[in-house]
Amino acid sequence: MSDHERTDSSATRSPRLRFSILSSGSAGNSVYIEADGKRILIDAGLSEKKLAQRMAHIGRSLNGLDAVFATHEHTDHIRGMGPLLRKHQIPLYTTEGTYKRACHSLGKLPGFNPIRAGQSIEFGELVVEPYATPHDAEESVAFVIHYRGLRLEIGRAHV
Repeated sequence: MSDHERTDSSATRSPRLRFSILSSGSAGNSVYIEADGKRILIDAGLSEKKLAQRMAHIGRSLNGLDAVFATHEHTDHIRGMGPLLRKHQIPLYTTEGTYKRACHSLGKLPGFNPIRAGQSIEFGELVVEPYATPHDAEESVAFVIHYRGLRLEIGRAHV
């Protein structure tokens, strides 16, 4: 193939939104999402050590995460969150209500960014859209992840 016949494979590639359910259930919930070099975690219901093991299993590390989001304050969603955020210096994104209920469990954090249902948060082309959910928690949310026309719904709270 001559030079003028080559196409830029990055321009013709379809968008890649990757995710992995690291844990789901009463023992702990956590979902890893990445796209376009941006990496986030939704919920951290496992210990930092277990999350690191689960991430290693998918060939990833907790180092360099851009953000951790919390859907609500129940232990199965935040059990490992405080140590994870402190060890890796990751900012937390959650609602004021969730933070108010969870702050005593989370301890001192490197950063807290309040979010509201209906107000999207952008990490380059990776967009996290929180929406309110009915749940026995203070101001719980779930998320729709948007990336180049793709959508992924994460964290619909159980009723």
